[in-house]
Amino acid sequence: MFAKFFLAPNPQEFRQYFEFEVAPSGEWIDIAIHQLPDRREADFEYSSGMHPAAEIEENKVWMAFKVEWSAFGESPKTGEIWLGNILRCVGAGETRGYLAWQPTCTEKPNFHVPEKFGKFEFAK
Repeated sequence: MFAKFFLAPNPQEFRQYFEFEVAPSGEWIDIAIHQLPDRREADFEYSSGMHPAAEIEENKVWMAFKVEWSAFGESPKTGEIWLGNILRCVGAGETRGYLAWQPTCTEKPNFHVPEKFGKFEFAK
């Protein structure tokens, strides 16, 4: 099981985005991604300063993380739109389940489809 959050701060350059992932064990990763027509480049040296949290309880699992705006170069302005997606994956093998805020509708599960990212509009 894991949860992911993709965020593209510049809608004109939406193929350059950030990935944040956290697991119930507390393991996490943050990556800067550049989706090219023929491949995906991942910068594993990117460091957002992400603060993850996770807990497994009897009937539920919760995962969360915090990333400062400085990880993106600047804070969004009121009315500004950034693109992204939120998803989770649970289980293994043929019973593995996927759920995304903005479904990518790919034949084989693939969430690195920035053309399908939804809009986050910032307000005060």
